[in-house]
Amino acid sequence: MTEFVNDANFKELVMDTSIENRNDEGPMTLENFTKLMVQFYDLGWMRGSGGAMGCISGNELMISPSALQKERIEKQDVFVYDISQKTEVQRPANKRIAVSSCSVLFSLIMKETGQFSFGLHG
Repeated sequence: MTEFVNDANFKELVMDTSIENRNDEGPMTLENFTKLMVQFYDLGWMRGSGGAMGCISGNELMISPSALQKERIEKQDVFVYDISQKTEVQRPANKRIAVSSCSVLFSLIMKETGQFSFGLHG
């Protein structure tokens, strides 16, 4: 897979500052992102290494990795991108771990529907 930062939809993704945070618990954090993935696993919505998740929080786009056990995912396993700078901010230390193949779909959905989009694919 080519570098996600070169995806046309990611390049066109802009922050929608006209929408206030709708999450009563505050902005999505890496900790909450990984907790959700574990909860989705516990509910049977994501099994093993299957399924993917992506969300925007502030100026960051978080996307789950491909081929990692979702019940064991940790903050350092998540791919994080800066939307304004169009750069990769964080990636897993193991270079063999790739961003979810759903990342291109997530960026298209988020570009088309706005800042607080949330993608889940199982």
